Amino acid sequence: MAALVIASLSCLLLAMVGSTRGTADVRPSCLQCLCEAVSGASKCTYGAPSSCHDGVCGRYAITLPYWQDAGRPTVGLENRLSDITYQKCGLDVTCAEATIQGYMKRF
Repeated sequence: MAALVIASLSCLLLAMVGSTRGTADVRPSCLQCLCEAVSGASKCTYGAPSSCHDGVCGRYAITLPYWQDAGRPTVGLENRLSDITYQKCGLDVTCAEATIQGYMKRF
């Protein structure tokens, strides 16, 4: 848990350096660091299996409230109001990363 907090704080600091709130993109290296802190390095390679359990989905451990706060990104043209859409997004690397980007831009 401490590693997740440290990785999250590091990512926040990296995202804020040289920019104002809501405008920084999270760098790929920071996304990789977050993934490794949350899921372990072996689950952060493309093609590695992921799942939803205990209210979190995918390699970034996306929660429903986090996804909602990030603007409810979708895979394709899914219904933004469906919990299944949240799960599909959390399991899709591109959508999960869009969720993190959306959250960081908002907050």
